[in-house]
Amino acid sequence: MAFTNSKALVIQRPDLQNPNPYLQNHDGSHEIAAIYDLSTRAFEPFHITESPFCSGGRRRGQRGVQLRHVLVSGGSSANCAGLSTPASSLSYLVSLADGSDHGPVQEEMPAARVMGDCIALPDGTIFCCNGAAVGIAGGGPGYGNAADPVTSAAIYNPSLPVGSRWQETSDSFIPRLYHSTATLTQNAEVLIAGSEATVEYRVEVYTPPYLQTSQTRPVIVSAPAIVIPGSLFLIQYAGVPNIDRVVLSKLPGGPTFSSSLPTDYPLWVST
Repeated sequence: MAFTNSKALVIQRPDLQNPNPYLQNHDGSHEIAAIYDLSTRAFEPFHITESPFCSGGRRRGQRGVQLRHVLVSGGSSANCAGLSTPASSLSYLVSLADGSDHGPVQEEMPAARVMGDCIALPDGTIFCCNGAAVGIAGGGPGYGNAADPVTSAAIYNPSLPVGSRWQETSDSFIPRLYHSTATLTQNAEVLIAGSEATVEYRVEVYTPPYLQTSQTRPVIVSAPAIVIPGSLFLIQYAGVPNIDRVVLSKLPGGPTFSSSLPTDYPLWVST
């Protein structure tokens, strides 16, 4: 589905024996209009009360949180935003589970943010960084459309009670507005780069809390190079006696320009 300012183009999807749903919205979209159910081939409309999409009013950082959930965070605080429009500090968690009313759960973020980049971490939390407190996307060196960079990052934990899920974390000294990105690395850290300044080549690496413990990390000894859907496969590891859960994430890829590639979310596998 591709959105414009007021209309949506729906592309019919084929029947899939093992569907892997994804959601990707583009800059300039008017609003999230509906949830498409692959099993019923029907659209169920829902509405978010603030931060409507409009040309220039970007809402960034849309990623899966848990199985069949979507997190929408930040964006513009007004429709058809401009250079002086404050960013929104609200986030919405939308459930896609069967039987759910799909009503978005509204929460307050630690800081208002437009053009933020969010990454789904292997532990089920969401890491959000980059962006600005005022303005919209667009521009370039010397004529950016956003101001007041948000240099602090935040983590969203959906397992905590509503109202306490957002927590502010590390701070950066590098403003990252338009043309910024973040990506999950193979060792489960987050690589942060980009800026609207063409001469900004510095990158940063964020180490999540789950890597800042004294616990021994398992090491993969062997794994198949190719796995066929529906088949059983064996991964041998060393370093720890037992593992009760495995997370599979497709790499590389990271969000930028309100799009996130790859769109596959972490897959939790019980052992």
